Amino acid sequence: MFDYLTEQEILEIDTLIMKCDNIKEIMYAVELLAKLHVPAHSLKALIFYKLGEVPTEDIADTVGKLVQLELSSEFATNPQNEKDIYRELFITLGSSIDVIVIKLAIELAYLSLHKMEREDQNVIAVAKLSQDIYAPLCHRLGLGEMKVEFEDLSLYVLDSEQFFDIAKKLQLKKTERELLINEMIDNIKSQIADSVDGYKIFGRSKHIYSIYNKIKKFDKQYEELFDLLAIRIICNTDVECYTVLGQIHQLYPPVDNRFKDYIARPKPNMYQSLHTTVRGEQRQIFEIQIRTFEMDSIAERGVAAHFEYKEGKSNPNDVAKKLTSLKDFISEGDFEADDYKQILAQDILDDHIYALTPARKIIALPIGATVVDFAFKIHSRVGERMVGAKVNGKIAAYSQVLQTNDIVEILTKKNAPGPNETWLDNCVTTHAKSKIKTYLRRKSEIESETKVERGTALLHQELKKRKIDRQIIDDQKKRNEFLRKYKLRSIYDGLEQIADHKLSAGEVVDFFTKEKKANESEIKFVTNIKNKNSVIIPGAEDIKYELAKCCKPVYGDDIVARAKNGVAFKIHRSDCIESGDNNLSAHWNRNSLNENKYSTNLKIVAIDNDKLLNDIINMLSTSNVGVVDFKKTQSNDLVTMIITVSVVDVAHIDVAIANIKKNNLIKTIQRI
Repeated sequence: MFDYLTEQEILEIDTLIMKCDNIKEIMYAVELLAKLHVPAHSLKALIFYKLGEVPTEDIADTVGKLVQLELSSEFATNPQNEKDIYRELFITLGSSIDVIVIKLAIELAYLSLHKMEREDQNVIAVAKLSQDIYAPLCHRLGLGEMKVEFEDLSLYVLDSEQFFDIAKKLQLKKTERELLINEMIDNIKSQIADSVDGYKIFGRSKHIYSIYNKIKKFDKQYEELFDLLAIRIICNTDVECYTVLGQIHQLYPPVDNRFKDYIARPKPNMYQSLHTTVRGEQRQIFEIQIRTFEMDSIAERGVAAHFEYKEGKSNPNDVAKKLTSLKDFISEGDFEADDYKQILAQDILDDHIYALTPARKIIALPIGATVVDFAFKIHSRVGERMVGAKVNGKIAAYSQVLQTNDIVEILTKKNAPGPNETWLDNCVTTHAKSKIKTYLRRKSEIESETKVERGTALLHQELKKRKIDRQIIDDQKKRNEFLRKYKLRSIYDGLEQIADHKLSAGEVVDFFTKEKKANESEIKFVTNIKNKNSVIIPGAEDIKYELAKCCKPVYGDDIVARAKNGVAFKIHRSDCIESGDNNLSAHWNRNSLNENKYSTNLKIVAIDNDKLLNDIINMLSTSNVGVVDFKKTQSNDLVTMIITVSVVDVAHIDVAIANIKKNNLIKTIQRI
């Protein structure tokens, strides 16, 4: 295992390990790194990091970066920290490959030795990070064996029932699978014996997580999976790989659309191999990989193979150049959390293109992505303000599909009309579609609020012209009849229809007044008859009254009656400055509770927001409070609203105010 190190290096490493408390875990991590031929100074950095000691200058930087990558389980499992976690890993990767490899070994060792502690929150946190970050990162770096271990161990911790179910089924078919694979190997050996020498051929099985992932991804049963039989052939040269491929296809018919040539077109993570799928003599499906020994080394150890090349034990074959390209790709990117996930996602390198901005910033997109996808990948604001685009200097349609190395310039205007429904047909990424839908929904809400305001103004204008009190439209029974007749979901739909001239304000007023026209005074005045009146004025029970508009009293307020003209009273709140002197006492009729509704005003000062009005209306609706009227004024980033509401009593107002106060945008709210 340590045969690539000197005796002195091995002795120093053994001595350091013996000083550690958790020798088993550290030894496991060291062995993982030794399989990758990580140099001695990196192994020492791992041990010094675990010891918490200040090491020698040559490895202090590595230890410091490992400390930076420490994550508490609370931080790691908080979705709000996701972007920071990804970015920190990528920044470290861009500056030091060995730090990332050490970090992966530490986490894999921990998860392997603590996998039985499936209820422990720290173990669960590492298992989740393994699925979301560490395993995809291993895939991105070509660390095949570590990727498999991370995936299987994380599944063991997070979904042990599925893990054991698949393991059991694999075991039941093990003998049958081995017989089929051995028979296929013997046939291939006979076929290629005269063509190649010094090759290796062996069967391999799919690991448990890959089977679980296919069952989940393609909604298949275990028995339906057709590539559980797998064979790998390792040759000396590229030419031999293609020769073996041709001989196998002569022996067994290939399955359509299942051949991939990663030798001619390597993945950006340096992976190279030929992939083909064939049918055996008994019609079983076999997945076959063919590669050189050097390709196999890189496929299994990825960027870690770089360490071996640095020691001069093999021809680098442009590995350093590929690593530099990988670092450049990461360091030049300006990614959001979702973008990091896409970069790390399994098999993403098979189906993505890399387009460029005019400033040569790399933008990674899936094959089939368009100009619209590109714009929103740069920034949602760029997409929303887009008015055109150029691809390689030529004007392009929004639907134009991009290719790798295309230079894309997005043309924007501050007052652009913005996305519309057709844009959804001109993009393929979930990111772009989501941003467009959010924009359209936000635009619709703003337009709806504006229409409600305009419709309200038209309705009030009609009421004023006819000298009818606005409270006429606050009759809930009439409102329900109105909604049923015009098939509306809410009164706000009606106001929008007034704004759109689909419904006239006059028609609405006619509906609400058609039973009252004979005696309009009843709209403003209520005669105290048979104790059903809401207000009782002792000694003046037969005199008409109206509720004062200045203070808008509500059932439960302390009230007084002020003579209006000798034959009528106005009912004021007792603290109203307009009530004057020489008032008569008045009180609310208990028998009228819940029989009447009252209008009163709320003054709200809040931070302006597109959804604020809609949120307030929803809160009032939740409190069964009707909205009669509202006015709005703007001052910098604050908005002041005067909302006239319809309530049953003072307690009803208190509930509404309490609900509105829950909105964090509200600065002050008071009844006026």
